[in-house]
Amino acid sequence: MKVGPEGGLAELVVDQAEGRKVMFANHGYRRRRRYVFYFNDSSDKYHFRDAFFAALISEWTGKVIRYGKKMKEAKVVMDNLRCNNGLALNKDRSSF
Repeated sequence: MKVGPEGGLAELVVDQAEGRKVMFANHGYRRRRRYVFYFNDSSDKYHFRDAFFAALISEWTGKVIRYGKKMKEAKVVMDNLRCNNGLALNKDRSSF
């Protein structure tokens, strides 16, 4: 979802990546120079409101998704993560 600088209604930007529906999107990072946005999708099964269940059953269905603004394409760059919740970048911000 995105909202413009003046606010208003949110616009859906990404709802799936490589044919897999985004269910529990959280924590993102935008690389300014490359017009790329990275974010987590913590579960293939559970929405945010059901976060407890995603953590409790320990499924390894989380992923990190890269969305390229220019190409309008979402790609899974890390997969099979256990209830991932946050991104950590190295010091020079070149990788996770």
